[in-house]
Amino acid sequence: MSFGRLQDAIVQRAESNVLVVVGDPPAAERASARRILVPIIGLEYSFAAADLAAHVALAWDAELVLLSGAQTDLGAVVWRDREPSRVRAVARSVVEEAVFRGRRLGVRVSSRVHVGARPSDEIARELARAPYDLLVLGCYDHGPIGRLYLGSTVESVVARSRGPVAVLVAHGGTREQVR
Repeated sequence: MSFGRLQDAIVQRAESNVLVVVGDPPAAERASARRILVPIIGLEYSFAAADLAAHVALAWDAELVLLSGAQTDLGAVVWRDREPSRVRAVARSVVEEAVFRGRRLGVRVSSRVHVGARPSDEIARELARAPYDLLVLGCYDHGPIGRLYLGSTVESVVARSRGPVAVLVAHGGTREQVR
């Protein structure tokens, strides 16, 4: 995925996290309530995206919806027990941490847990299920020097999204530290 040569260079050379917004901003006036969706996976950059979205939700008086999409087709090295109920319990504990952080700010927060083979499909299903004014994704740059690569899930979701997407790109760690 490329946001353009200049934008990619800025994201890659930044010494701190970078927020990239893709799409048109939400309409200034809305008859319906505003909603923000944030997929959560339990890593620091994911929680940073949820924290950022919570502050936007507070400013917009929006509902923050936190989605934990647990992946069931990961290898045995990652999941010793791939029983869906166990995977769902782990995903629930991850999303509840982010719920606590949002509610501590006074934000209306709800959570959803989806278990499936591909997180990007679960996020797309949630976006199709209900209207959202903004999707906020946290990720880190997986690419080699000179090429921005945000991962297949983020790239798939951004490409398929019909609304505005904010991508918080984390920097400052090795892949081993981020995993």
